[in-house]
Amino acid sequence: MQGFNAPGMTKWTCPVNKPAAKLKLYKGPPVIIPHQHEGFPGTVKDTGYLEVTIPPGESCLLPSGFDSAIQSKDANGIVQSGACPWLIRDDVEPVLHESLDPIEQQRLQAEKDAEAARAKGVQAAAEEARAKALKEEAERLQRENDERAKADQAAREKLNAELAEVTKMKEELAAQLAQAKKATEDAKAPAESAEQPKTEPKGKAGK
Repeated sequence: MQGFNAPGMTKWTCPVNKPAAKLKLYKGPPVIIPHQHEGFPGTVKDTGYLEVTIPPGESCLLPSGFDSAIQSKDANGIVQSGACPWLIRDDVEPVLHESLDPIEQQRLQAEKDAEAARAKGVQAAAEEARAKALKEEAERLQRENDERAKADQAAREKLNAELAEVTKMKEELAAQLAQAKKATEDAKAPAESAEQPKTEPKGKAGK
């Protein structure tokens, strides 16, 4: 390529590890040749833009007037903006702000995606652990309820057995009392008969 040191021209090189530079640089108002018949669109002779594509690893000379449009630097020489800020200007590697470097952006995005994946994994693990803990707690409560139900059932059965025993004892005691009362009454009846005085008939009195 000719004229890399031509006056008023700047050499722009696209690094091999960066995407192709597709430039659309504004030159001025478009040049349109009017149609010979009124009401018909004219012919665009010049769009007003300089369109250039620089593939990775290749260089191109462009008018120096486009330098600030391609790369805009701050007071410290760091490229802050531009149509293709990652291009190498006159064989000098640019210092890009990280928001303008596509490779850096890919790296940052990869880190962000990896962090999001890790966070998602941590969240999934936390949710799984919480679900496991809730399941274990539910099983523990169920076991306690089952044990409590068994204990209540055993207590009820024991109480019913004790009530049945007491009822049986009451019935036996009542039977014994009834038997003793009858025996007492049976023993008392002959004695009362023997103690009653004998009376003589009235017709035999005074003889």
